[in-house]
Amino acid sequence: MWLMLPDSFTSTVAARHLDRPGQPVDTQRLVVRARLRAHLDVLLVRHVGLLPGVEVFDSTGTDYRWRMVLPRDVWAEVVRRETASTSYINFKDEAGRLNGNGSIFVRALHNTWGTLRGLQ
Repeated sequence: MWLMLPDSFTSTVAARHLDRPGQPVDTQRLVVRARLRAHLDVLLVRHVGLLPGVEVFDSTGTDYRWRMVLPRDVWAEVVRRETASTSYINFKDEAGRLNGNGSIFVRALHNTWGTLRGLQ
C-alpha cells in the first residue's frame, strides 16, 4: 500500500517472520518502507506517543532503503489520525508549502499525478 502525504511517501507490506525463514508472513506486523529516512522520521515525530520504541533501520540494497516494523493496528491508527487531521484542500500545494515547490519530492509527486491522470 502506498501512502502519499504532503511530507512523506511510504510503502507498506506484510512483515515476514524474520526469525523463522520459510514461514508465512507475520499477520500481526507490517513493514513501513520509505526511500528517504526523513519520510519515516516525520511520522515518528508526529505520532511519537503512538510509536514508542519503533526504530527506523537501514536496509541498504533494497528498493526501499529505510524501514520500520510495527504492529498492524498501530499503523492503522497512524493512517486514521493522518486522515482525521487533513485540512488542506490541494495536496500538491500543501506538499509545495511544506517541502518547497522545487524540491525533488514535490516534482516526483507532480510526475506521479501526471502519470496517473493518464488513466482517466
